[in-house]
Amino acid sequence: MTAPYTPQHNRLVERKNMTLLDMVNAMLLNANLSNNLWGETLFTACHIHNRVSFKQLMFLLMKHEIVENQI
Repeated sequence: MTAPYTPQHNRLVERKNMTLLDMVNAMLLNANLSNNLWGETLFTACHIHNRVSFKQLMFLLMKHEIVENQI
């Protein structure tokens, strides 16, 4: 028996949370920002994650690999 509304018991939510945390850490490190902007960075990462579908992302990655291999 699990408690209702707990993300710890939902694999999809856990995966999205880990993806968002990875995106936030990457953004903060890449832009050399301090941790006090963590909340704004989380909102930005969530916005990007919700706007980019997996199919679009895979298409862009494959397109980039094809162009890169032709050069």
